[in-house]
Amino acid sequence: MTRALNNMASSITGMICDGGNQGCVMKGMTAVEMAFASATLAMDDAYIFDAHGINGATPEETMKNMGRIASPGMTGTEKTIVDILQDKNKSGKKEED
Repeated sequence: MTRALNNMASSITGMICDGGNQGCVMKGMTAVEMAFASATLAMDDAYIFDAHGINGATPEETMKNMGRIASPGMTGTEKTIVDILQDKNKSGKKEED
């Protein structure tokens, strides 16, 4: 379980919600695919060692590190994304068929 979680943390931790709706579906699909790949790799004894990146020695430590990235690490990200979306709205950009 630790190895699968560390594989996941090493692969998609930097993914952000960008308010994109359709992009959210793509991110969800990516996460599901990575969950299966991470578990499969871990069962085959292929994993990202806990010395690398944000991985911890335990699942709890890895999750704590992921939480630190979310807050305080990404505190300004939401405002920046909202600003981008508002700028796009002002420009009149519409979804294309």
